[in-house]
Amino acid sequence: MSGAYYTIKMGTDSGMLRFEPAELTIKPGDTVKFVHNGPQDVVPPYNAVFDPTGVPNGDKALARELSHYKMLFDVGESYETTFPLDAPPGTYPYYSQPQQKGGMVGKIIVEG
Repeated sequence: MSGAYYTIKMGTDSGMLRFEPAELTIKPGDTVKFVHNGPQDVVPPYNAVFDPTGVPNGDKALARELSHYKMLFDVGESYETTFPLDAPPGTYPYYSQPQQKGGMVGKIIVEG
């Protein structure tokens, strides 16, 4: 049985440097698609890196597995992250490396 599928926009519809939604609740086995949302005047590039000190149990390997370090420059570019079926419940904070200081941070809450 496959999990649910969600989309997180990288850059809001109104042109803000934010993830939209900034908080998402999912279950293990669900997939999250991160998509560069533009418009082009929003300052790219973007990526999505999960904070290894913030994920449950400080699991650095899981944080790396979920992260996408490749930069997305063009509107519509995307990548997907599927949370493993054994992902522990809790909060998974993430950020865009180039835009983190500008407040481009988010969190995914995995329910048990």
